[in-house]
Amino acid sequence: MGIEDLYNTRNRKRHKRAERRANNLKHKSRKHDDETREEPRILSNLDPVEIESFGNGKGVKIDTEVILEKAERSGYIEEIFSKMQDLGILAKSEKLSQHFLVNENAIDQIVKLAQIQARDRILEIGAGPGNLTGKIWKDCQKKEASLSTIEIDENFRPLLATLENSGVKVFWGDALTKLLSIVRAERINKIVANIPYAILEPLLMQIHSSRNITQAILLVGKRYANRALSNYRKEDSDFTHTSLFSQARFSPEIVLDVPREDFFPEPRTASAVVKLTASKSKDRSLIMIADAIIKQERRSVRALLLDLSSAKITDQELRRIRSFADAKHLSISREKNDLGLSDDILNTSVTALTNQNLHRVLLKADHLKKKRRSFR
Repeated sequence: MGIEDLYNTRNRKRHKRAERRANNLKHKSRKHDDETREEPRILSNLDPVEIESFGNGKGVKIDTEVILEKAERSGYIEEIFSKMQDLGILAKSEKLSQHFLVNENAIDQIVKLAQIQARDRILEIGAGPGNLTGKIWKDCQKKEASLSTIEIDENFRPLLATLENSGVKVFWGDALTKLLSIVRAERINKIVANIPYAILEPLLMQIHSSRNITQAILLVGKRYANRALSNYRKEDSDFTHTSLFSQARFSPEIVLDVPREDFFPEPRTASAVVKLTASKSKDRSLIMIADAIIKQERRSVRALLLDLSSAKITDQELRRIRSFADAKHLSISREKNDLGLSDDILNTSVTALTNQNLHRVLLKADHLKKKRRSFR
């Protein structure tokens, strides 16, 4: 084979390889689209309609036959979505992470779990189309309790107008910026919320900050519900900042599992209702660390641990100090080595703690408390 033949053969092989790569990329792209396309379910007795997918922002054609079958089983669901469809608000922005609870039985159970009593002042976060709001309000009227709600999406104004006219206080705006002011102004003592994960942690921080709130009923993803109950003292603990703000002032418990199909559109994972009840026996370490993260952004881990270790010394402890050795035993040294953590962690601000280092700091705080108790 001559040089020219070799050159031509090489070019043909290069061309074939390029074609194969192009075909592979097209195949992968189509496969990825098929796997990631999330088809929200809507109620309609019309022809299939094109709406924005909640999951990836793509327009998809929805087959309504499955939905109509579901609607036949529940006139309640059909009523909600016929109202939404009349207002043209079926296609929602992905950034709001909206998944509406449409199972009437689950809604009734959430209202029951709220244990509304006379003179309770309830705040619902994220009223949406008002399906849960209406049920809560009925129970509030029976018990002579008050109800306020906050909603960020003003498309729902027409649906909430009737409730507002009947006595529900409706606030419009972002709960992350208005929650505490509403709680103070309306003297809120209970929260009910269907919380998107994107705002779960900052919302829990605000609930922790308000000493008025004695109970919260939160509908969240099942994964984060489990984290709310995570025990940092266990080796396999999945303790996170979500866990911290769920436990510092409250006793959390999972009170209801909610499957994906109870929502419109269906989220990617199952959900659960977490009940936070103000705890009588509070963990001082959890409260101090949670408060520091919220209020003392520049405070170092070292300073926090030293404060935890130098808690008030009781009169009984003082009476037991009979020698320098006794005093030394009671006092936790302020030398960094005695804190037992690396300089990197000790010099970190409390707000910059990773979940893993937060876990380490809590275990160290426990160790310091035990060291003090050993003297008593």
